[in-house]
Amino acid sequence: MSKQSMFDRDIELLKIKAKAVRVVLSPTLSAEVLQGINDHRESILACSDVAKILDYIDKATDAECLCALSEMYLSAPLNDEFYGLFTFLAAKVFSDAGLEVPEDISEAADGLELTEKQKHELESFRRGIRVSQQRTFANELAQ
Repeated sequence: MSKQSMFDRDIELLKIKAKAVRVVLSPTLSAEVLQGINDHRESILACSDVAKILDYIDKATDAECLCALSEMYLSAPLNDEFYGLFTFLAAKVFSDAGLEVPEDISEAADGLELTEKQKHELESFRRGIRVSQQRTFANELAQ
């Protein structure tokens, strides 16, 4: 088997694994944000960049983290760390999607820079979402 065909096979296996990732969604967010999540997933499944595919498999996106935090926020108040992440992500995701950032979020996120602790927390949160998804998916396959 040639190196190219081995590479193509490996890419296809990664894409199958990426396709198995169930993205995090929240009905409380706008249709444009949810569409952005789907568009991002489709672009990953269509690309041949191993690093991008692995990153998608291993870590939730900004929009997915925002969805997860939105759902958490509905069930219990967020502590200061998570509220800071929530406002940062909301402002970033809405701006990236070309949407108007809600005024209360805009005011809370105005000039907000993540601390090193918050950056670490966000990375852990991204990975934790995917680990939880993989565990759930593995349990469903076992049934």
